[in-house]
Amino acid sequence: CDYEHDMICRPSRPLPSRQVDMLSAWAGMLLLGAAGLCMAFWAGIPVLVGALVLLFLVVAYCAISKSFPISAALAMGLCRGASVMLGVLAVGPQSFHRDLPLILAAVASLHVAGLTVISRGEDRRMHHGISVWLPALALAAGGGVLFWRAWGLAPHPLSPWMAGLPAGLLIAVAAAALAGLDLRRNENSRLATRRGVMRLIRAIPPLQFAIMAAVPNLRWAGLVLLALSWSAGRFLGKKFQGS
Repeated sequence: CDYEHDMICRPSRPLPSRQVDMLSAWAGMLLLGAAGLCMAFWAGIPVLVGALVLLFLVVAYCAISKSFPISAALAMGLCRGASVMLGVLAVGPQSFHRDLPLILAAVASLHVAGLTVISRGEDRRMHHGISVWLPALALAAGGGVLFWRAWGLAPHPLSPWMAGLPAGLLIAVAAAALAGLDLRRNENSRLATRRGVMRLIRAIPPLQFAIMAAVPNLRWAGLVLLALSWSAGRFLGKKFQGS
């Protein structure tokens, strides 16, 4: 979907640089999409429905909404929220305290929507203005609500695992705030924008760990996810931009 744009602005990407041919890209997209839907079907009808909704949002973002900045930000944010809810459906909503998944999905959606607004400056010089603070504000406000709800619903508020909730939220907010400060100091810099987007992406795993720490059967998986996301991210980031 971005081929013509990337030919001008991102010629080093796999398709414009001919590292991957278009036929292989189409085959990979269709095969991976079909595999994802098959896995969702295997996990149950609710998960399949969630996967179809997510797939629709992804296609809508890539093929339609990217031409319109506001709709693109909303669509990308909804993609992230739907991704969170897909995980909730796979694990089972009964594993979570009431509305915690919905709050997490909303926070993730707002964070990624703000990230998407900022990312438009990767390929062009632009004045970000107040938008540099949108992800940090979304994480701080939504994270506060998330922590308040989790603390009130937790059967054992003084459990050591409950420390994971504020810790994950603080790491995510700190990453977003650092990105905002850097972007304010280096206004109109495409390199600074790409650096800021990278920091905002790295804020996502701590945010997800925050909610997993409050769910008994997801705590250790969340800890492993947090550790792997950082180590694998630094390793893959040297080879693949954006990882």
